[in-house]
Amino acid sequence: SSGLAVSDSSSQTSVVTISANTVTRVRQGTTTIIASEAGNSDYNAAPSVSQTLTVNKKTFTITGTTVAPKVYDASAMSGAITLGTISGLIGAETVTVTATGLYADANAGIGKIATVSYTLADGANGGLASNYSLAGEILTGNIIPKDLNISGTTIADKVYDASAVSGVVT
Repeated sequence: SSGLAVSDSSSQTSVVTISANTVTRVRQGTTTIIASEAGNSDYNAAPSVSQTLTVNKKTFTITGTTVAPKVYDASAMSGAITLGTISGLIGAETVTVTATGLYADANAGIGKIATVSYTLADGANGGLASNYSLAGEILTGNIIPKDLNISGTTIADKVYDASAVSGVVT
């Protein structure tokens, strides 16, 4: 061993930085780490060694998400989705999560299966949506039948005949 210092660098400092032989993750992505030793008057420079490093997205979870019931409206979109408790983010980072739900059909029913998809946006304290992933989930919800209102109906007068039958309804 020459005892000479080895220097490390990252081809993508937007993904990781290196300082004093410590690699720090900046965001999700891929970079090449290059280790080199310059040499001196006694030793030739060592060939550089490269290694690919991939920083994967961090998966986090939401538990307790619910789907509000909705009244039938001919749409397969679910009722409003209330997010549950988020866990698994790094430190004080936050991300903004929005959810949409879709039923297999628009028909009224109880306990219908809703496929929920999540969209992430950058949050606070360094929380970048591109660093995180959140899988969709399957929940249940209700489409309540819509009440019908009938208007403009008339009942024709009739002469008393001791029956419970009304006059003609139009």
